[in-house]
Amino acid sequence: MNMKENNYFWKVLINPFRFVAGGKALFFGFLVMALLVVLAFLADIGFDGVLDMHYGCGEREKSFLPHIYCIFGSWIIAVAVFYVTALIAAGKKVRIVDIAGTFALAKTPLLINALLAFLPVAKIMCGMDLTNISSPETMQQLMLTLLKVSPLLIVNVIILIWYIVLMYNAYSVSANIKGAKGILTFIAALLVSEILSKVFLVFVL
Repeated sequence: MNMKENNYFWKVLINPFRFVAGGKALFFGFLVMALLVVLAFLADIGFDGVLDMHYGCGEREKSFLPHIYCIFGSWIIAVAVFYVTALIAAGKKVRIVDIAGTFALAKTPLLINALLAFLPVAKIMCGMDLTNISSPETMQQLMLTLLKVSPLLIVNVIILIWYIVLMYNAYSVSANIKGAKGILTFIAALLVSEILSKVFLVFVL
């Protein structure tokens, strides 16, 4: 891979929305979210919020509906919040299909989280008894467990950062807003989206 191809690869990886947006992004984004629902159900992983993710401990949901609420519901909330934010911040017409499509496609890295949930190490904390965490034996077991799971945690943090970067670029490209104004309004909208998604899930789950 030469330098030009390498640069193109990284551009696509962190900002694919310069190449695909609108209806096409929405189509592929819907496929990503549908696959995410299936994987979340099978792997016992919860995406309960715009940013939140946690591994289950064998108490898998009995239907796909909770995962649909979590994944599609949080996406709808994020789209609504960022669309309104874009209209206010950009001061010009913004297409909701661009916000919806790019934010759906931005969930692609979460597929890696869902696949990692099939690994035994993802459930390693489930069998631990932390009722007597002050004891040396429990503390030693906890430290060994954290050491084993640390590579997975690091990968999850990297994926989360990638996901946030994709959401920022989705917002920036769709609203044509950059710089400090883009960053500050993005952070504000992201926080509001996360809070509203949590409130929504409290009522429907």
